[in-house]
Parts: sequence; C-alpha cells; structure tokens
Amino acid sequence: MLGIRLLGRFEVLREGTPIPDGAWGRRKTETLLKVLLTEPGRVFSQDRLLDLLFAGEDPERARSNLFGRISQLRRALEPGLKRGVNSSYIRREGQGYFFDLSSACWIDTVEFVRLIEEGEKHLREGRNAESTEALEGAVALYRGTFLEADPYEEWTLEAREGWQERYITALTKLAEAYANAGDRHRAVMACRTAFDLRPSRESVLQQLMRYHHAAGERSEALRVYERGVEALKRDLDVEPSSETEALRKTVMEKAGPVEEMVRDRKRIAVLPLVNLSPDPEDEYFADGMTEELIYSLSKVRDLKVIAQTSSLSYKATKKTVGQIGRELSIGSLIEGSVRKAGEQLRITIQLVDVGSEEHLWAEAYDREFRDVFAIQSEIAKEVAGALRAALLDEEVERLEEEPTANLEAYTLYLKGRHFLEIVTEHPRDLTFDDELGAESLERAIEYFRAALEADPGFALASSGLADAKCLLWFYSDVPDVFLAEAGEAARQAVLMAPRIGEGYASQGLVAWIGSKDHGSAERLFRQAIERSPRNPMHHRWLARVLSQLDRRGEALLEILRAREIDPLSSTASLEIADLQTDAGQREDALLSAQEVLELAPGDTVARLRFAQLKALVWDWEGAETECLKAIENDPLEPTSRFLYADILVTLGRFAEAEKTLERGLELSGEPPSLAMLENAAAVYCHMGKPQLALDIFERSAAEKPRWRFAYWWLACCQWMLGNHEAALGNLRKCEETSFGPYRLSRNEIAVGVLFIRGAVLADMGESAKARAAIEEMKRYPRGTARQALGIALVHFHLGELDEGFMWMHRAIEDRCPNLLFIRCCGLPREATEDPRFSEILRSIGLPAEGDLSDYLS
Repeated sequence: MLGIRLLGRFEVLREGTPIPDGAWGRRKTETLLKVLLTEPGRVFSQDRLLDLLFAGEDPERARSNLFGRISQLRRALEPGLKRGVNSSYIRREGQGYFFDLSSACWIDTVEFVRLIEEGEKHLREGRNAESTEALEGAVALYRGTFLEADPYEEWTLEAREGWQERYITALTKLAEAYANAGDRHRAVMACRTAFDLRPSRESVLQQLMRYHHAAGERSEALRVYERGVEALKRDLDVEPSSETEALRKTVMEKAGPVEEMVRDRKRIAVLPLVNLSPDPEDEYFADGMTEELIYSLSKVRDLKVIAQTSSLSYKATKKTVGQIGRELSIGSLIEGSVRKAGEQLRITIQLVDVGSEEHLWAEAYDREFRDVFAIQSEIAKEVAGALRAALLDEEVERLEEEPTANLEAYTLYLKGRHFLEIVTEHPRDLTFDDELGAESLERAIEYFRAALEADPGFALASSGLADAKCLLWFYSDVPDVFLAEAGEAARQAVLMAPRIGEGYASQGLVAWIGSKDHGSAERLFRQAIERSPRNPMHHRWLARVLSQLDRRGEALLEILRAREIDPLSSTASLEIADLQTDAGQREDALLSAQEVLELAPGDTVARLRFAQLKALVWDWEGAETECLKAIENDPLEPTSRFLYADILVTLGRFAEAEKTLERGLELSGEPPSLAMLENAAAVYCHMGKPQLALDIFERSAAEKPRWRFAYWWLACCQWMLGNHEAALGNLRKCEETSFGPYRLSRNEIAVGVLFIRGAVLADMGESAKARAAIEEMKRYPRGTARQALGIALVHFHLGELDEGFMWMHRAIEDRCPNLLFIRCCGLPREATEDPRFSEILRSIGLPAEGDLSDYLS
C-alpha cells in the first residue's frame, strides 16, 4: 500500500517505508507524480503534461521523455510491475494519464477533505465531540503548505491557495466546536491560527474578536481589530464592514462579554482539601488525598478533570468560586476537608456549581484510615451521578480497583512523585540545574524502590521507578544498566496494571529517550492517553516526540490538550510558546508567554522566555526591558544575567555584556554547577571567546556523554579556534549520540550540524565538500531553523559574499531565530566589514556600530 503526503514535505511511502530518492531516476519523474496528485483521479492530457514538464523542448524529444518518466514512475511505485498497462496507480485513459484513487493508497489531501466534511456534518448535527475529533484530525494533517518544496511551480500555485483555504475552514470550524464545549483557550488558539493566515478575512476577524471579548479580554479583541483593519487596507484596499465596526463599538463600550460560551458542568476542578488534623505532618496526607481524588475522577471519561498542578495552586486561596471558575474555565468544583486522628478519618466533600455557586451534592465520611481508597471511589461515583456523567461498567470496575492495599507503599509513592516532578515539570533549556535534577531523581528512585518493597505489585510505583531511572540515565553519566532497568520496570508496570496508562507512558519514555525510536514512542504514548486521557504529562511527552518529527501541528494540539487539563501549568504554556515560535507564529508565542506572566509575574523562566521572544520579533528594547525585570524580580538568579549578556552582545554593547556575564558567574555559586557554566560558555562563544568555553564543553561532554549539544558546542569552539579535524570529529559524535533539547526537530539538528561542517570545510579549502553541505541544507524545507543563515555562513567562508548576502536576506525573510546572534555567528571579517552588513543590521533594528573584532582586539 502507498502512503503519500502532499501537505508540507512531500513523502511517498511503500508499506510504511519511504521510497528512496534514487528510485525516481530523474527529478522530473517525481515532478510528474506531483502534477498528477494535484488532482488525483483527473485525467491529464499528454499535451498538458508536456507543457508543464518539458516546455520549450523539441516536441518529439519531449514526448519520448514523457513516456520514459511514466515508465520510471510506475517502476518506482511498483517495483515488481511487469507491464505498464497493469499499473495499479498510474493509469492511461485515451491520450492522457491519471493517478487511480481506487487503488490501495492513502493520500493526506484526500483524508484531509474527508475529515473536514465529516467534522462540518457533525457540527451541523450538534454532535460536538465527534466534530472536534474529525476536525482535529484534519488540522493535524496540515503539516505545511501544499508541496512546500515547489513554491514557484506554476501548477502548484492555485492548488496551494485552495488547500490553505480548506485549512482555514477547518480551523474556524474547530474553534467553533471548542467554543461550544466551553474551551476558551483552544477556541482562541485555533481561530488565531486561521486569522494569522488570513487577517483580511472578516468572518475570521469577527469570530476571533468575539472569542476574546467573551473571555473578557477586550484589549486583545481590539488588537485583533487593528491588525485586521490594517490587512484589509493592505491586501484588499477596502474599509472594514459595518458589522465589524459595530462589533468594535460593542467591545469598546461594553465591559461584559459579547456572548457567553457554554459552561460545561462536567469540566471540574478539585481544590486542595483542607487539613484539619491536629498533626501538621498530615498536611502531606491531605495533599495526597487531593491528588488521589483527582486521579479517581479522571477515570470517568465523561468528566474533564483539571490536573493536580493547577488545582494545588489554589491552596489556601482567598479567591471566590467565580474567580476560580473563570481562571480554569470550569463549570463545577469540589472542595472539602480531611481530619485524621490515629486510625480514624473524617472527610467532608461538597460539589459546587461555579455559575450559581449552589451546592449540587455534599457528604461526610467517617471511616477507618484503611478505607481511604474506598472513600475516594465512592466520591467519584457520587460526583459522576450528580453531574449526570455517563459511567460505564468498565469505569466502575476501575474506580473500585485500589492502586495498592498498602498505605505505607502509597505514601512512599507520593513522595517519589514529588521528587520526580521537580524534573518533569521544569523547562530543561533555561534554568534547569543538572545537579539538582540528578539529586531529585535519585531521591525519587529511593522512594519508588521503598514503595515496591512494601508492595511488589504496585504498578504506579513501578512506572515511577522506570521514569526516574530513564531520566537519570539521560541527564547523568550513569551506567547503561539504568536504562535496561527502566525498561524492565516499565514492562512490569504494564503487566501489573494493563488498564491504566502510566506503564505504557513509561515504555514510551524509554523508547524515545533510550532508543530514539520515535515510532514506538508515539504508539506507546497514544496507548497511554487512550487509557489515561487526563494525564497532562502523557500529552506533553507525545507532543515532544511529534515536534522532533517535524509534525508541529499535531504537537501543538497535544500541548493544548495538556493545558486544557492543566490550565495553570506554566511549563505547558511555555511549551506552546516554543512550538508557536518554531512554526513562525511569534505573535501568538508572545501572547502565550504573557499569559504565564499575568498569572505569575515573578516566574523567572517565563520572563526570560518572553525576553527571548521579544528579541525574535526584533523588539530589542523590549527584550532588554524584560531581562532587567527578571533581574529585578530575582537579583540572585544567574541565568537572567546570561541571557541579558547575549542581548547586549547583539546590541553591540560588548563591555556591558562582559560585566553582566561576570556577575552571572559570581551568582552561580562556588563552584558553579555545570549547567550554569554551560550557560556562560555559550555566551563566551557568542562574544568570540571560544578558548574560555572549550574547557567547559569538554567537561560537559565527559560528564554527560549522551547530551548531543555538548559535542555541537565543542565543534563550534574548535572551529573558531582553527582546530578543524577536532571540530569535524565532534560533529560526527553529535550525529551519533542521543538528542538534545526536545523542541528541536531532526531537521533542525541536521541543519545545525551541516552549517558548521560546511564552514569548517570551507576554511580547510575543501570547497567542493562545503558546497555539498550547502546543497544538502537546501533539501530541507524552507524556514527550517538556521537553514538560510547557515547557507549564508558557508558562502561567506567560501569568499562568495554576493551569495552570502542573498541568503542573509532570505534569513531575514524567514525570521531565522539565530539572527539574535548575528554579530557573533562566525562571520568572517570581509563580510562584517562590507557595507551590506551594516544595512542588514539596520534592517532588523540593530545599531550598525559596535564592531566585535575591534572589541576583541
């Protein structure tokens, strides 16, 4: 069976395996297939094909070439084919040819249309869940523009426009489905994606304004209006319609929402249970009870339960039920208390409707401590009944299953989860401390082992042990036996409890991190989600895998699902910002990071990400301001200084940058942790001082041999120091080892290696090999991070300034993220002294003065 992807990067798979490039013979064989697939099933006449593929050639020669390409195409698709007339796919009709849709094949565009039509039909019929599922599937299939590698071919232009229009339709209908379900976050996100593609389409402009104002976000609604009006004038030379102006007036004059989204009572949060026990140590037990109640309720598929991270943020809150309801977009909540005295337990619970604040159900339980799991099961069933949630027989069985009969094992497990989440809930690439992370994982392993000693059949503890060992193996230089033990613990977790998702997720983590087997990891994470759909970590891990596979549309949907479950998770929101950044949606990314800061102004990680995003849209003043705010909020946090030093280098203020870097190192402790030293070393490289960074990255590679980017940075340092062979050797290690930051896709990693290799080879006088690196980079989709800037860099090192500046302008058009380091990205002196370099700097809002080479001399 054939599988064909036309949306985004062109791919043809035969029985799941990509057809190799050599099978096409000549490039026009592949082009012929693309032409036929612009309208599969339509007959293309010979004359039309000749005109598209061989215009200007001798007619007889062109006809002969066409027959040759058809024959080669049939052989590529069906290697065992004996006679062309028997082809299942490339069929002849009269004097023309067509791609036969009745054959055994899957084409993403065909499936894309089917899912949109199915989603629209369900939406009209009021079947919101089915509509959402179909439309999410359609949106996930749109991995990029139609045949994105052929942007200038005449025969793709009309088709490309048509497929983007269908994508916009899918997004707006999906936004409507989300709004019907009361899911404000995802309704806005889907509609904003459509608006960014077509800001001059008034129906989308109005829809997005309504969603923002329905959430009380008047300023955002007005910002959308301003962007839309500008686009209408620029693209269509028209004024906004009377309907749009009326909507703007309503937004301006009315403080309340334009229309209320449906509030779903089955979207529920469990507030932290209040500890009324005389022993303060029982506070930990009350938090554990809250977590277990959330876990129990999550087993009911008809309930949408907010994750523990968001719920616990309301501990000892003074906010009203209405305020909490608006912040979490919930329809009901559970609150209560726990009192433990010896072996006696009293739990009071009440279910509250957020809109009316009336009590829907309340109960008090006076039981023995050993009955705690039975109480949680009873509460979950009572809540489901009070909210009229469908409760399947299988779910009743799962609710009545106890995770362990041993309460000591359960308490140890909760402590292990606490230490594990120090690592899993923290963004790795900004302020994560490797030493603290390793220590936390070691503590988690101790508790999970103790829990399993108390109850060898405790599946959740076995899953936790697998996760902690796998992550410790990845982040630290521990023996490979840790990974093997993680795999075995994950396998045992599935055997112990095949109906819950945690064991499958642990197996997925081992496949992803340990084996780089993205296919198996994706399958296992999906199995985990199928069994435990309300665990946000499963969605986040799946999103990371999909992101590395360059399937960012699907990845974004998974992260949005994670945030829908855990709406106050700053980590999920920042991961959304990362994906939006990588997809070129930088304005959306700024909004996502800003949402975190509105809830937690003192969040240093969010503040620094916001500063980075400001730099990526060339708002240098804003980037500097945010760095200074981060420093003011937490003067002793060193990573703020490291990012600020990078911004100062970009601005040409090198003396200030050096002082800021020195202060960051002073704040990093004595001795500084390796993570802090790595931050400083990256800045040294950007400042053109690789000799100060070399030792640090050599230590990093020695202590973290599986950390790919230690080798990449080593290669950069050695290249800058003229150690060419050593640089090439470390680039090979970079390709061979495990992966680095999850947000980088395989394409981006490959291009990152290629542009350094090309520059090194150019400096070695290996011009042909350097140009081969350029050609290889060109094969990746336009806009891949570092691509245009990397090609420019290699051209500059080959002494080809005209080509280098041409690609530098392409990097600006593509808004390449590495332009943040434009002054210090390895450009040779002849490039930086060329007047065109000053023009480049001014075009992105940077001062042209401040020559780094003068500073270093």
